[in-house]
Amino acid sequence: MGGFELSHCEDPGVPQFGFKVNDQGHFSGSTITYKCDPGYTLHGSSILKCMTGERRAWDNPLPSCIAECGGRFKGESSGRILSPGYPFPYDNNLRCTWVIEVDSGNIVSLQFLAFDTEASHDILKVWDGPPENEMSLRELSGSLLPEGIHSTLNMVTIQFETDFYISKSGFAIEFSSSVATACRDPGVPMNGTRNGDGREPGDTVTFQCDPGYELQGEMKITCIQVENRYYWQPSPPVCIAPCGGNLTESSGFILSPNYPHPYPHSKDCDWLIVVNSDYVLSLAFIR
Repeated sequence: MGGFELSHCEDPGVPQFGFKVNDQGHFSGSTITYKCDPGYTLHGSSILKCMTGERRAWDNPLPSCIAECGGRFKGESSGRILSPGYPFPYDNNLRCTWVIEVDSGNIVSLQFLAFDTEASHDILKVWDGPPENEMSLRELSGSLLPEGIHSTLNMVTIQFETDFYISKSGFAIEFSSSVATACRDPGVPMNGTRNGDGREPGDTVTFQCDPGYELQGEMKITCIQVENRYYWQPSPPVCIAPCGGNLTESSGFILSPNYPHPYPHSKDCDWLIVVNSDYVLSLAFIR
């Protein structure tokens, strides 16, 4: 029995968020190779070797797989970005920056697999290119799973800043690269409609909001091509339930801000409804 114990190293196990790529066994001279799940970075040695000698032991400790604060991806066609410590709560007072740079002529697409941050306080910002371009694609916080984001350049910068209090489970983002041959699908705004499906340079589409919602942005946008970059000018609008306003129509809707999502804190909203002096007003609460 003692000879058996001497000829084998103990099973070193598998790191959390990692896996074995190759396991030759646990005898003298054999190796085990590890990798991390997508989005995690391996800390330590990826290869463990069962040492020869009087005492059987691995030449390195078991590596760990960490979701890091920031990173750079260059020339990779796909990958994953995770909030630090994911799926466990991220730390307070973070400022993490990830840069994704794909081949020239390609664009970057981001798809959100999970998203949960402290609303209005722990904010994820996404830029088309470097931040100094001031081409913001999105600012995100809260627990609503965001829609996909698409760049017009071959670089995207993602920055995550957290405050000193309250942390959530964070986010998981899948990125991919594709060749730009037309403008991306501008989508249909939540609580709105779109007219037109063209995505070639020169094509236009128009937008309209559902009753009670207000268009933020321009009603009409045009697909523009500059060299191998395709983009909508101006950016596609969104439909929001505004905080207050002046209403003069004979009928309409009033919605709490952000409806049907929770209204924000510390808001004081006033709506003024004005009709012809010969008429009276009637309010019916739907919910």
